[in-house]
Amino acid sequence: MADGKLILFSRQGDNERVQCLDAASSKAIWSADYPTAYQDDFGFDDGPRATPSIDGNHVYTFGAEGSLRCWDLGSGKPLWAIDTTAQFHQSKGFFGMACSPLIEGDAVILNVGGRGAGVVAFDKGSGKVMWQATDDEASYASPVAATFGGKRYVLALTRSGLDAFEPTGGRVLFRFPWRSPMNASVNAATPLVIDDRVFVSASYETGAALLRFREAGPEKIWSGDDILSNHYARGKNELVCVDLRAKP
Repeated sequence: MADGKLILFSRQGDNERVQCLDAASSKAIWSADYPTAYQDDFGFDDGPRATPSIDGNHVYTFGAEGSLRCWDLGSGKPLWAIDTTAQFHQSKGFFGMACSPLIEGDAVILNVGGRGAGVVAFDKGSGKVMWQATDDEASYASPVAATFGGKRYVLALTRSGLDAFEPTGGRVLFRFPWRSPMNASVNAATPLVIDDRVFVSASYETGAALLRFREAGPEKIWSGDDILSNHYARGKNELVCVDLRAKP
């Protein structure tokens, strides 16, 4: 939601649909469709899975098939579109593309998952690639931006682990391996930043870890599979509180 407008992103037949509603009355302001052929291999649903991002008068969506699009918030006019699958040849994975676009400065940053394009930054005004880095496969977690020591950083939990980047230029600062030993597994919970610490978690015999951010490489405060296992940004049917001050 922004400026009294609610954006919905959904699948309608053979189209992915972006709708803008008046948040107070639910009256439709505009709607836009584009075709998609995405089919889920597990019969779960056919997406899309990513939450839209709003920045100023622009809306950014990322479809299950890898279509990154920018729309005018006021009118719904399409401003630009990038077929990331055609451009970066990332695999479909288990459930297609799922991360929400991160707007940081002039960039739209995505966990794409292509070779040489594990994480990609696009110019938010034109869609032009600003930088791309790593060979990591995509996870279902969204990248986050945070300030440590007065500097901005981007953190992305890929399928391989937690990567830290400089937002401008995309220089990789460190990589912290964090992945289940099982092939049939996913990383899906978005990293949490608490002061100078970063919390990551995953299911499939992986658990949780608390890291202290260091530009040269994170300091692991604690980790363990018996602490908390988040699947898709939630616990397993229960509310759990973890004391970050010391390993439970």
